[in-house]
Amino acid sequence: MNDAPVIRRAEAGDMVVCAEMTADWIASRDWARDLHTREAVLAFYTGPVFETRETWVFGASVDGFYSWDADAREVTALMARRPGRGVGKALLDHAKATHGTFVLYVMQANRRAWDFYLREGLREVSRTDGDNEEGLPDVLMRWAAA
Repeated sequence: MNDAPVIRRAEAGDMVVCAEMTADWIASRDWARDLHTREAVLAFYTGPVFETRETWVFGASVDGFYSWDADAREVTALMARRPGRGVGKALLDHAKATHGTFVLYVMQANRRAWDFYLREGLREVSRTDGDNEEGLPDVLMRWAAA
């Protein structure tokens, strides 16, 4: 019997957990605290994200997730409840195997994530000075399937 957590498509109820995880992440970073209210994050994840993107979750209790925009071939979010335990890597590996070549943005201030993506074989494509919704500099990264 295999008790390893599975990665599965999110259901509507999972989106509340994904939103809470994201809101907690925002609240825990000084540089990100004023980006979005908890209510706005919840409305975004349970509405547009669930309706227009594929969201994949790790484990029955949703220990992490990523959202996929098929039109843009972009991972629009990748989050682990407790970083450093392999959840983010498992989700990223799933994205690589499932979607092939893709891009994602990472905020320059989020150096831990940026380094993680570099270690996992993504390459920097370009940087912005903050011409995004958050007004924060970010890095466009690309995964190229072999």
